[in-house]
Amino acid sequence: MSVVCIEIAYRAGLRVKEIARLHSDNINLEKGVIEVREGSKNGKFRDVSIRTPDIAYFTDLKEEMKGQYICRGVSEDSLNRGIRRVMQDLSLDKKYYATTIHSIRKLYASERMQEEREKGLNERDSWCVVQQNLGHGNKFREELYKIYIK
Repeated sequence: MSVVCIEIAYRAGLRVKEIARLHSDNINLEKGVIEVREGSKNGKFRDVSIRTPDIAYFTDLKEEMKGQYICRGVSEDSLNRGIRRVMQDLSLDKKYYATTIHSIRKLYASERMQEEREKGLNERDSWCVVQQNLGHGNKFREELYKIYIK
């Protein structure tokens, strides 16, 4: 199950608590978004747009988990242990020893930033889209930009 949770973090940039409370009904394929309604850090609802390459994945996941929580009860520790196991299996644990679930969120942020830039948005507007999807609001915050992108 932790593989699915890590996959969701990579494809949608959700926080651990948001993943743990993600219900199949929160995957809104008609709107093309994941509706974050529980577990957000600030208690605010948000919609995270599903990227085109990820639509098939979330369609299958919604069908497979119909009417259920997808990663019920998962913890940050269990996800980090899962990541460490995979890194060891791939012999990457020595080179990338500090990889955690938050590293996966950073990967999502940098890939999403690049996609927004390729769409023609400037750097500042691209970051505003990314930080909105990450749940950090839509006002440009330079300190977060430095953490996630620089």
